[in-house]
Amino acid sequence: MKRKILIFFEMFLLTLILLAIKSNAGYSSNDPEVKSGETITISIVSNENLQNYDLQLVSYNGLTYKGCSSSSESAAVNSGTGKIATLGAGTKNLGTYTFVAPEVTEKTTYKVSFKINDVTNTSTVTVNPKIVENNTNPNNNSNSGSNSNSTTQQQPQTKSNVA
Repeated sequence: MKRKILIFFEMFLLTLILLAIKSNAGYSSNDPEVKSGETITISIVSNENLQNYDLQLVSYNGLTYKGCSSSSESAAVNSGTGKIATLGAGTKNLGTYTFVAPEVTEKTTYKVSFKINDVTNTSTVTVNPKIVENNTNPNNNSNSGSNSNSTTQQQPQTKSNVA
């Protein structure tokens, strides 16, 4: 009888341990580098196939949020709030978020944070200023293809008295 109780107790503990183990999935997202005003795409992926997940946009200070999407057919996507959730899908590609970079005059970085199954993931966006090409050179005074406005005058020649 003691042996049966001991086996039952061991099975009970093993079941509790297995139920308490959570997935050790790792999450990653790309760190894009764009120019002022360009569209930014950030993709969130898992290192394991996930059957169930909740993905939420937490913060994106300084960027303009445009929307989100998922490649999973069973995903519930709320683009307005930046939430993606799925049950029983089995995917590594969790979601894609789109932003627009602000106009900057110097290289600037922004942080975008996501929460995936209560784990925070951060992406760093680098925005570079646009380079404006200036074709006018203040030291270039050539007027190719136009009339020259030269102020040089020829002096009248004097005639010789020797005939």
